[in-house]
Amino acid sequence: MTGTSPSLAQKAACTKLVSNAAGLIATRYWNPLGTRAAPSPSPACLTGFSCPPSSEYAFKAVKTSGLTAIAVRGADCVCFVTQRKVPDKLVDATSVSSIHKVTRNIGMLVAGLHGDARSLVQKARSEAAEFRFKYGYEMPPDFLARVLADQAQVYTQHAYMRPLGVIPIIVGIDEEKGPQLFKVDPAGYYVGYKVGGSWWRSVEHPLILVALRFFARRK
Repeated sequence: MTGTSPSLAQKAACTKLVSNAAGLIATRYWNPLGTRAAPSPSPACLTGFSCPPSSEYAFKAVKTSGLTAIAVRGADCVCFVTQRKVPDKLVDATSVSSIHKVTRNIGMLVAGLHGDARSLVQKARSEAAEFRFKYGYEMPPDFLARVLADQAQVYTQHAYMRPLGVIPIIVGIDEEKGPQLFKVDPAGYYVGYKVGGSWWRSVEHPLILVALRFFARRK
């Protein structure tokens, strides 16, 4: 390129190129009639929250909840504990909880946005009820964790979806494997833990683990 200002012909060519590119993007990615599958553009998505960095926003949303949750799995039991944070003095404290019952053998602790947490709990209960109706026995905790992780991963693939701003911690007793503890993150990754949790302050993480290991050695 030269240091001179562009001519009228060059300006017209650039304007036409931008117009054609905008029309191509609208044709490929904006599909209101649903006539064919529209792939999610990358990295410039239509909605910034549903691009690959959207999972980072979901993790930040969990941190803004200000909850600290700890879960421990033993030889014949599993438990978790968290805080009860009431946002206002006028709110009934008994109606605020991050701990939910999915089935008689599975419990879930959800840290993050309360609206997303209620939607996720309802999804988990629906999947567990359908599993019991179809197979005749209770859904194992690891299978529920995989179902929720698969759903969370799908939310990161499309521009018209956003990952839920929650981190569910699933505990339960499996009839064959015994106590189980799983954590699912907004990116769709899940793994079993012996000791796990969710911390909104990075300094709390090593301190809590050191304390838990200390008591485990004493026991």
